[in-house]
Amino acid sequence: MVRDRSKIEFSMTTVTERRKREPKQQRSRYDPIIDQFLEGEHKLVEISVHGKRGSYIKGLLDKRIKRRELEITCSSVGDYVYLERP
Repeated sequence: MVRDRSKIEFSMTTVTERRKREPKQQRSRYDPIIDQFLEGEHKLVEISVHGKRGSYIKGLLDKRIKRRELEITCSSVGDYVYLERP
């Protein structure tokens, strides 16, 4: 028995405008660090994540801060990472 593979099932509808792309907002596993800092009152905090190098954590936090357009800074000295309010 030979099947005709050139046939496809589809539907077509009339629309007045294209759909708008909805931005994806993904949460990082490190967002709770930033959230807790923002909820607190401290101006400067030191952060350590067990099993992760400070430069790695700083890079991730910098990306999340930039993406979320926050007015805080992240810095590191060796394996010590700091979040600071202006």
